[in-house]
Amino acid sequence: AEDEVDSVAGVISFSNLTKKAVRILKIMDESGEAVKYESYPQYVKTLPGKVVVRYAYAPEEKTLDSEAEVHSSASVRLLAYGVASAYCLQEGLYAEAATWEKKYKGAVIAAYKASPAKVIRSRRWV
Repeated sequence: AEDEVDSVAGVISFSNLTKKAVRILKIMDESGEAVKYESYPQYVKTLPGKVVVRYAYAPEEKTLDSEAEVHSSASVRLLAYGVASAYCLQEGLYAEAATWEKKYKGAVIAAYKASPAKVIRSRRWV
């Protein structure tokens, strides 16, 4: 997630972010340049003023009517395989859990391979 926050005296409380932050990934100033920061259990210390905080967050607790927060490359089938595997394992159905886990891992590998590969261009030496 990404939030624009006005840091008073360079201190940003995690409670000021819109979601429950787990890890700060990057903090940028108004011009988009990355700035240094120090992370503490209840807050993060950085430059005073307006900054953009990019962070990983813990999903909110779900109900039966809630939407699941999944990555765009994760299909409904992948999610279903993972849920079925976890359910079977929790209920003590170990053979079925192994079957669903195998399908789940196959779907994860397929989703990973479907994402565009990052290519590093070759350099020319002068």
